[in-house]
Amino acid sequence: MITKRNRGSRRGWDKPGDEMVPILGDRVNAALNAYEASITQLAEEVGDSQQTISLICRSVTKKTRRTRVTSLAEVLNVPEEWLTGQMDQLPGSETWIDFRTKPAAWQLAVAQWSHRTKSAHGRDLDEIGKKAMPFEVFLRQGFALTFLIHPGIWREILLDGYCSCAEHSAPDDPDDPLTEDTQVQFANALLDILDPWIKGKYKLNYRNLMGIMGTRAEMAAQSLEAKTANWRGVGHALPADGLGRKKRTSRQGKERQTSVKHQGCNNRRRNAKFNGHQCLGP
Repeated sequence: MITKRNRGSRRGWDKPGDEMVPILGDRVNAALNAYEASITQLAEEVGDSQQTISLICRSVTKKTRRTRVTSLAEVLNVPEEWLTGQMDQLPGSETWIDFRTKPAAWQLAVAQWSHRTKSAHGRDLDEIGKKAMPFEVFLRQGFALTFLIHPGIWREILLDGYCSCAEHSAPDDPDDPLTEDTQVQFANALLDILDPWIKGKYKLNYRNLMGIMGTRAEMAAQSLEAKTANWRGVGHALPADGLGRKKRTSRQGKERQTSVKHQGCNNRRRNAKFNGHQCLGP
Protein backbone atom coordinates (compact mmCIF):
# COMPACT_ATOMS: atom_id res chain seq x y z
CA MET A 1 0.00 0.00 0.00
CA ILE A 2 1.37 3.36 -1.04
CA THR A 3 1.08 6.08 1.57
CA LYS A 4 1.56 9.78 1.11
CA ARG A 5 4.80 11.00 2.65
CA ASN A 6 4.40 13.86 5.09
CA ARG A 7 6.59 16.74 4.05
CA GLY A 8 7.77 19.18 6.63
CA SER A 9 7.81 22.90 6.09
CA ARG A 10 11.03 24.24 4.62
CA ARG A 11 10.97 27.07 7.14
CA GLY A 12 10.12 24.90 10.10
CA TRP A 13 6.73 26.48 10.87
CA ASP A 14 5.08 23.08 11.48
CA LYS A 15 6.82 22.25 14.75
CA PRO A 16 4.78 20.33 17.37
CA GLY A 17 2.44 22.69 19.19
CA ASP A 18 2.80 25.35 16.54
CA GLU A 19 -0.91 25.71 15.95
CA MET A 20 -2.71 28.02 13.55
CA VAL A 21 -3.90 31.25 15.18
CA PRO A 22 -5.72 34.35 13.90
CA ILE A 23 -3.66 37.25 12.60
CA LEU A 24 -4.99 40.79 12.08
CA GLY A 25 -3.30 42.12 8.98
CA ASP A 26 -4.41 45.71 9.53
CA ARG A 27 -2.51 45.79 12.83
CA VAL A 28 0.65 44.32 11.31
CA ASN A 29 0.43 46.80 8.46
CA ALA A 30 -0.23 49.74 10.80
CA ALA A 31 2.81 48.90 12.92
CA LEU A 32 4.90 48.62 9.76
CA ASN A 33 3.70 52.00 8.47
CA ALA A 34 4.21 53.68 11.84
CA TYR A 35 7.96 53.14 11.50
CA GLU A 36 8.14 53.83 7.77
CA ALA A 37 9.58 50.40 7.00
CA SER A 38 8.82 48.07 4.10
CA ILE A 39 7.39 44.59 3.78
CA THR A 40 10.76 43.43 2.43
CA GLN A 41 12.56 44.64 5.53
CA LEU A 42 10.02 43.03 7.85
CA ALA A 43 10.25 39.73 5.96
CA GLU A 44 14.04 39.75 6.30
CA GLU A 45 13.82 40.41 10.02
CA VAL A 46 11.40 37.54 10.74
CA GLY A 47 13.14 35.23 8.27
CA ASP A 48 10.09 34.75 6.08
CA SER A 49 9.16 35.33 2.46
CA GLN A 50 8.04 38.72 1.21
CA GLN A 51 4.94 37.14 -0.33
CA THR A 52 3.86 35.63 3.00
CA ILE A 53 4.22 38.94 4.86
CA SER A 54 2.48 40.80 2.05
CA LEU A 55 -0.54 38.48 2.24
CA ILE A 56 -0.72 39.06 6.00
CA CYS A 57 -0.47 42.84 5.70
CA ARG A 58 -3.22 42.88 3.05
CA SER A 59 -5.45 40.76 5.35
CA VAL A 60 -5.62 38.00 2.73
CA THR A 61 -4.14 35.56 5.23
CA LYS A 62 -6.50 35.29 8.21
CA LYS A 63 -4.64 32.58 10.15
CA THR A 64 -0.98 31.70 10.45
CA ARG A 65 1.41 29.71 12.63
CA ARG A 66 1.89 30.89 16.21
CA THR A 67 5.66 30.98 15.78
CA ARG A 68 5.22 33.46 12.93
CA VAL A 69 3.02 35.66 15.12
CA THR A 70 5.63 35.47 17.87
CA SER A 71 8.36 36.58 15.46
CA LEU A 72 6.26 39.45 14.13
CA ALA A 73 5.41 40.61 17.65
CA GLU A 74 9.08 40.55 18.68
CA VAL A 75 10.23 42.52 15.65
CA LEU A 76 7.39 45.08 15.82
CA ASN A 77 7.61 45.22 19.63
CA VAL A 78 3.89 44.78 20.21
CA PRO A 79 2.05 42.09 22.21
CA GLU A 80 1.22 38.86 20.39
CA GLU A 81 -2.31 39.08 21.80
CA TRP A 82 -2.79 42.39 20.03
CA LEU A 83 -1.81 40.92 16.65
CA THR A 84 -4.17 37.98 17.11
CA GLY A 85 -7.09 40.10 18.32
CA GLN A 86 -7.18 38.69 21.84
CA MET A 87 -6.27 42.18 23.09
CA ASP A 88 -8.61 44.94 21.94
CA GLN A 89 -6.53 47.95 22.95
CA LEU A 90 -2.78 48.37 22.78
CA PRO A 91 -1.23 49.05 26.22
CA GLY A 92 -0.93 52.79 26.64
CA SER A 93 -3.94 53.59 24.45
CA GLU A 94 -6.51 52.02 26.78
CA THR A 95 -6.15 54.89 29.25
CA TRP A 96 -8.46 56.96 27.08
CA ILE A 97 -12.09 56.84 28.20
CA ASP A 98 -13.60 55.24 25.12
CA PHE A 99 -15.15 51.80 25.09
CA ARG A 100 -14.94 51.39 21.31
CA THR A 101 -12.00 49.54 19.78
CA LYS A 102 -9.96 52.13 17.94
CA PRO A 103 -8.16 51.62 14.59
CA ALA A 104 -4.69 50.15 14.80
CA ALA A 105 -2.92 53.32 13.61
CA TRP A 106 -4.68 55.37 16.31
CA GLN A 107 -3.73 52.87 19.01
CA LEU A 108 -0.09 52.86 17.93
CA ALA A 109 0.17 56.67 17.89
CA VAL A 110 -1.45 57.12 21.31
CA ALA A 111 0.47 54.20 22.84
CA GLN A 112 3.75 55.56 21.52
CA TRP A 113 2.97 59.00 22.94
CA SER A 114 2.02 57.45 26.28
CA HIS A 115 5.14 55.28 26.49
CA ARG A 116 7.66 57.95 25.52
CA THR A 117 6.20 60.77 27.62
CA LYS A 118 5.79 58.52 30.65
CA SER A 119 9.41 57.46 30.38
CA ALA A 120 10.59 61.07 30.14
CA HIS A 121 8.25 62.14 32.94
CA GLY A 122 9.54 59.34 35.16
CA ARG A 123 13.11 60.32 34.36
CA ASP A 124 12.38 63.90 35.47
CA LEU A 125 10.96 62.58 38.73
CA ASP A 126 14.06 60.49 39.37
CA GLU A 127 16.31 63.49 38.77
CA ILE A 128 14.63 65.70 41.38
CA GLY A 129 13.83 62.87 43.78
CA LYS A 130 10.47 61.34 44.62
CA LYS A 131 10.43 62.97 48.05
CA ALA A 132 10.76 66.41 46.48
CA MET A 133 7.56 66.02 44.44
CA PRO A 134 4.21 65.02 46.00
CA PHE A 135 2.54 62.15 44.20
CA GLU A 136 -0.55 64.31 43.65
CA VAL A 137 1.52 66.76 41.62
CA PHE A 138 3.13 63.97 39.59
CA LEU A 139 -0.31 62.46 38.92
CA ARG A 140 -1.72 65.74 37.62
CA GLN A 141 1.29 66.28 35.38
CA GLY A 142 0.70 62.82 33.92
CA PHE A 143 -2.92 63.66 33.13
CA ALA A 144 -1.83 66.94 31.54
CA LEU A 145 0.57 65.07 29.23
CA THR A 146 -2.21 62.66 28.28
CA PHE A 147 -4.61 65.49 27.42
CA LEU A 148 -1.98 67.31 25.39
CA ILE A 149 -2.67 65.17 22.30
CA HIS A 150 -6.47 65.39 22.61
CA PRO A 151 -7.73 67.64 19.75
CA GLY A 152 -11.14 67.96 21.42
CA ILE A 153 -9.62 69.51 24.53
CA TRP A 154 -7.67 71.95 22.40
CA ARG A 155 -10.95 72.99 20.84
CA GLU A 156 -12.37 73.57 24.32
CA ILE A 157 -9.40 75.78 25.14
CA LEU A 158 -9.39 77.77 21.91
CA LEU A 159 -13.09 77.84 20.95
CA ASP A 160 -15.48 79.75 23.20
CA GLY A 161 -18.41 77.57 24.23
CA TYR A 162 -17.13 74.38 22.62
CA CYS A 163 -17.47 71.15 24.63
CA SER A 164 -15.88 67.87 23.54
CA CYS A 165 -17.78 64.63 24.01
CA ALA A 166 -17.37 62.71 27.27
CA GLU A 167 -15.78 59.71 25.56
CA HIS A 168 -12.65 61.68 24.60
CA SER A 169 -13.17 60.82 20.94
CA ALA A 170 -13.66 62.78 17.77
CA PRO A 171 -17.18 64.05 16.95
CA ASP A 172 -19.39 61.82 14.82
CA ASP A 173 -20.21 64.63 12.37
CA PRO A 174 -19.07 63.34 8.94
CA ASP A 175 -18.30 66.92 7.84
CA ASP A 176 -16.02 67.52 10.81
CA PRO A 177 -12.33 67.35 9.77
CA LEU A 178 -11.41 66.24 13.30
CA THR A 179 -10.98 62.51 12.69
CA GLU A 180 -8.93 59.69 14.16
CA ASP A 181 -6.37 60.35 11.43
CA THR A 182 -6.05 63.86 12.86
CA GLN A 183 -5.28 62.29 16.23
CA VAL A 184 -2.47 60.21 14.72
CA GLN A 185 -0.94 63.19 12.93
CA PHE A 186 -1.28 65.39 16.02
CA ALA A 187 0.39 62.85 18.31
CA ASN A 188 3.25 62.31 15.87
CA ALA A 189 3.74 66.06 15.43
CA LEU A 190 3.93 66.65 19.18
CA LEU A 191 6.44 63.80 19.53
CA ASP A 192 8.62 65.61 17.02
CA ILE A 193 8.18 68.93 18.82
CA LEU A 194 9.03 67.48 22.24
CA ASP A 195 11.79 65.22 20.95
CA PRO A 196 14.57 67.26 22.69
CA TRP A 197 12.82 66.75 26.05
CA ILE A 198 12.09 63.08 25.41
CA LYS A 199 15.76 62.49 24.64
CA GLY A 200 16.82 64.38 27.75
CA LYS A 201 18.51 67.29 25.98
CA TYR A 202 16.12 69.91 27.37
CA LYS A 203 13.85 70.26 30.39
CA LEU A 204 10.08 70.35 30.05
CA ASN A 205 8.46 73.52 31.38
CA TYR A 206 5.85 71.91 33.62
CA ARG A 207 4.61 75.30 34.79
CA ASN A 208 3.57 76.19 31.25
CA LEU A 209 2.14 72.69 30.72
CA MET A 210 -0.05 72.98 33.81
CA GLY A 211 -1.00 76.50 32.84
CA ILE A 212 -2.58 75.03 29.71
CA MET A 213 -3.91 71.70 30.93
CA GLY A 214 -3.96 72.16 34.71
CA THR A 215 -7.71 72.65 35.10
CA ARG A 216 -8.56 69.51 33.15
CA ALA A 217 -5.82 67.53 34.87
CA GLU A 218 -7.20 68.57 38.25
CA MET A 219 -10.70 67.46 37.27
CA ALA A 220 -9.38 64.10 36.07
CA ALA A 221 -7.36 63.57 39.26
CA GLN A 222 -10.34 64.40 41.47
CA SER A 223 -12.52 62.00 39.50
CA LEU A 224 -9.91 59.23 39.88
CA GLU A 225 -9.59 59.85 43.60
CA ALA A 226 -13.36 59.74 44.06
CA LYS A 227 -13.96 56.58 42.04
CA THR A 228 -10.86 54.49 42.79
CA ALA A 229 -10.01 53.34 46.30
CA ASN A 230 -6.39 52.49 45.39
CA TRP A 231 -5.96 55.57 43.23
CA ARG A 232 -2.34 56.11 44.28
CA GLY A 233 -1.38 52.84 42.60
CA VAL A 234 -3.28 53.63 39.41
CA GLY A 235 -2.12 57.11 38.51
CA HIS A 236 0.82 57.12 36.13
CA ALA A 237 2.36 53.63 36.27
CA LEU A 238 5.07 52.90 33.73
CA PRO A 239 4.93 49.79 31.53
CA ALA A 240 7.51 47.10 32.25
CA ASP A 241 9.15 47.19 28.82
CA GLY A 242 8.09 48.96 25.66
CA LEU A 243 4.38 48.22 25.42
CA GLY A 244 4.26 46.04 28.49
CA ARG A 245 5.63 42.87 26.95
CA LYS A 246 8.12 40.63 28.73
CA LYS A 247 11.76 41.48 28.25
CA ARG A 248 13.82 39.29 25.97
CA THR A 249 16.54 37.04 27.23
CA SER A 250 20.08 37.93 26.26
CA ARG A 251 20.12 35.06 23.80
CA GLN A 252 16.96 36.26 22.10
CA GLY A 253 18.36 39.76 21.95
CA LYS A 254 21.54 38.64 20.20
CA GLU A 255 19.53 36.79 17.57
CA ARG A 256 17.87 40.02 16.45
CA GLN A 257 20.58 42.65 16.48
CA THR A 258 20.03 43.61 12.83
CA SER A 259 18.03 46.81 12.67
CA VAL A 260 15.99 48.44 9.96
CA LYS A 261 18.33 51.40 10.18
CA HIS A 262 21.23 49.23 8.99
CA GLN A 263 19.06 47.94 6.16
CA GLY A 264 18.63 51.45 4.80
CA CYS A 265 15.34 52.38 6.42
CA ASN A 266 15.36 56.14 6.91
CA ASN A 267 12.89 56.70 9.71
CA ARG A 268 12.95 60.47 9.96
CA ARG A 269 10.89 60.83 13.11
CA ARG A 270 12.15 58.26 15.57
CA ASN A 271 14.94 56.14 13.99
CA ALA A 272 12.95 53.12 15.15
CA LYS A 273 14.88 49.84 15.09
CA PHE A 274 13.34 46.46 14.43
CA ASN A 275 15.39 44.80 17.15
CA GLY A 276 12.55 44.30 19.60
CA HIS A 277 14.13 46.35 22.38
CA GLN A 278 13.02 49.95 21.90
CA CYS A 279 10.85 50.12 18.82
CA LEU A 280 8.55 52.62 20.52
CA GLY A 281 11.31 54.45 22.33
CA PRO A 282 13.46 57.41 21.43
